Amino acid sequence: MDASESQSVAPVDQEAWSRDVMGRAFTEAKIAANIDRNSSNYRRIRDISQDIRRWIDDQGGNMDETTWQKMENVTADGKVKKRVMYPGSAVPRMGTFVAWQYTCFVEPNFNEPIDATRFSDRREILRVEEADENNAIQRGLRLGVAGMRLGENSHFRIDPSYAFGELGVPPRIPANAVLHYIVEMQDDEIDDRKASTRFLRQPVDIQADLGFDVCYRAAQEFREKGVTNFKKRSWEFARDNFKDGLQAIHVCFDLANKSKVTEVYIDEGMDILRETLIMNTSVVNAKLGNWEEALEAAGTVTESNAQHAKAHYYAALASYQLKNFEEAMEFCRKGIKLASTSPEMTELYGKLVGQQKKDLEKERLMCRRIFAHAQPEVKKDEFALVGQDVRAHTAEQIKKMKDSGKLVEVPMNYVFFSDKLSLRYLEKEAASAGLVAEVKEGKSRKIIRLRRA
Repeated sequence: MDASESQSVAPVDQEAWSRDVMGRAFTEAKIAANIDRNSSNYRRIRDISQDIRRWIDDQGGNMDETTWQKMENVTADGKVKKRVMYPGSAVPRMGTFVAWQYTCFVEPNFNEPIDATRFSDRREILRVEEADENNAIQRGLRLGVAGMRLGENSHFRIDPSYAFGELGVPPRIPANAVLHYIVEMQDDEIDDRKASTRFLRQPVDIQADLGFDVCYRAAQEFREKGVTNFKKRSWEFARDNFKDGLQAIHVCFDLANKSKVTEVYIDEGMDILRETLIMNTSVVNAKLGNWEEALEAAGTVTESNAQHAKAHYYAALASYQLKNFEEAMEFCRKGIKLASTSPEMTELYGKLVGQQKKDLEKERLMCRRIFAHAQPEVKKDEFALVGQDVRAHTAEQIKKMKDSGKLVEVPMNYVFFSDKLSLRYLEKEAASAGLVAEVKEGKSRKIIRLRRA
């Protein structure tokens, strides 16, 4: 096909079409202005922008035809070009559906996208079909996406004749604008027969029209798909799956509140499914380093289920990463009571105890510098840095031994005595009470007991 043939397009109501696209562009721009700069969506858009500029710099730093010729041609006339950023796997089958994300820039401004699915935290669902070069609207993007593989990330450069042409979509897209799309394709097909696919394809404001059963099955399928992607270390896809599952289960609760016929679902699993999806969202955000989102999700679970040890651990971990050490210690203490043998919880508790000692020492050093000549020298307390939880546990177990004449020994929670200072404190207090603190090395941890002398 030559260039003249490729530019032959079907007639279209340009005025109506431009109004529709312009309205969406303004909506997306408004959302973009309010996007959280600490969110994973913002960071991903920023990384995409940096990747394009870095690639241009690697080609010499000039945005001219010499640079763009290094991209491969999608169309015969070279007006749609492609650069594979991350290779995919299998070619999706015709007629199936795939989920994809895109970010769009107008050349030469690669600092700020004009449109992105991440602006509104949405994913697009695409039906895999033969691309039609005579399709007037966004045919360049359609042609590019049609040749992508599952899991592929690619950069497309699209000539105005294959995009919005001479009219553009003012003010976001000027006339004769060259567009650059970064397209990220999910790495598995979506079965159109599944409830989750029907849910994704349904506009948000009428998802409830699918009915309770479809939405509930969709939530279960999203959870299963998220777990699969998590095992494959596809963290972003897993996060999207769990968020879609939460949306589906929220629709279920709305429907259940309007009708009493679904009470059996509430009794048998809706609360558990929602809790699981929220907890999984926390875990996958922790993997992505989105600590605020991880803390919010884990905190939600601890509020509804105070016995959820895993939620307390991830809330403590996220708080620790955000340097909210007091909040982290509070979550960690509650978590240790629920899962005292958890190695992850023990390790995190040790880090927090160490951080507390550093902070206290800094405060004391600062006070000594400020009031060096204002206060008389006070005898240093060797065990001043021992935490209140260690003191309370020690006092409780010593009292138990003294109150009972039958007990020969009592076990101590080894989690509280992970450092030498705490162990020395235990030995001192035990000796004061006429007892002996005995420490032995076990296979995986220390075994600590109080026994009579």
